[in-house]
Amino acid sequence: MEQENIKSHNVTTTSVYQVKFYLIVLTATITTVLRFNVLPEKYFFDSNYIMSLMNHVNHFRFQETFNNTAYWSNFINIFNFSSLLQWNIFYSLIFNPLLFFILKDVKIPSLPKLIWIYASIGLLNLYTFQLSKEIFQFIVYMVIFFVITKNNKNKFITITLCISILLLWGFLFRIYFIIIAIYSLMICILIHFYHTRKLRRGFIPLILIGVWLSLFLLEYIAPHEYHIILTIHDKLNSHRIDSFYANTIIIDLIPNQGRLSLFMVNYIISIIRMLFPVELLFNFRADVFLYIPFLTFQIMLSYFVFVALKSVLQGKALYKTEISLCLYFGFLLGSALFEPDFGSWIKHENTLFPLFIMFIINKYSSDEYNIYSKK
Repeated sequence: MEQENIKSHNVTTTSVYQVKFYLIVLTATITTVLRFNVLPEKYFFDSNYIMSLMNHVNHFRFQETFNNTAYWSNFINIFNFSSLLQWNIFYSLIFNPLLFFILKDVKIPSLPKLIWIYASIGLLNLYTFQLSKEIFQFIVYMVIFFVITKNNKNKFITITLCISILLLWGFLFRIYFIIIAIYSLMICILIHFYHTRKLRRGFIPLILIGVWLSLFLLEYIAPHEYHIILTIHDKLNSHRIDSFYANTIIIDLIPNQGRLSLFMVNYIISIIRMLFPVELLFNFRADVFLYIPFLTFQIMLSYFVFVALKSVLQGKALYKTEISLCLYFGFLLGSALFEPDFGSWIKHENTLFPLFIMFIINKYSSDEYNIYSKK
């Protein structure tokens, strides 16, 4: 009887593995067909530009993102790929099995979570698993995922490693990740003080004060970069406002005129808009029904984030959840400074999928001990 139960359990487990595997394969296939047969040419702009750079880029250059993406793509191009479809298939064959490896042993979550997870995998195959800057960003967060999940003993070391990885990525590729690393560390410190009862009120205001203080200091430390941050939305979107292909741009509601106080008002509003982009439903320049899936995706994620945040602040979450959440909010705070449109936000945000599953799937968020419980 016991052997029959074991055999039945093994069969069930195998069946679940197969379902998860086939769902990922189906998702990847559908999105690949969709990308190369339905999406307009504008979705291939970055990939085509990177491919053109690959023909003459011979060395690495600090902070030149497109150049460095082309450089590393040349470095790994051992099969001499010459088309975007080849790159898409190549990355899909590498990273979809990796996603299956991460998901294969977890219990099937609730239906909303299951839908969101495979929608996110679909977006990864649509926008990230291709010749793009985002693929390397995804790799960075995948490395961070393994750092967090494999280090079960020392929370301080785990945070230090994660912040160090973001700083290194920022110094080498995208400088704004240095800001994201700093904001992530700030969130970690504030949550620590919250748990030690040295900070029980004003948690969110202190986060905003921290952002304001960082920009205030930046004005004196690096005035050129400070000016770029305060005017970047206007510069990025000034020539796109009337464009048919820029239906989701994030325009500041209040002209800041170079004033930090007005910038912070827009900044707070931008965070809310990015978390809950309901304004897409009132976009009369395009078919709003096309935005409903993206709006639903983002609102579901925001819900999962705030549920996890509540659990963290109540001391009921694993440190894995806490760290992943700190890194997400650091990314959100940094992105709100720069993101020009909702499409870019969704695309960039989804590269954090390895972090998301740590506060969405129970295996990573609630099946172990509570690090704040009294022994």
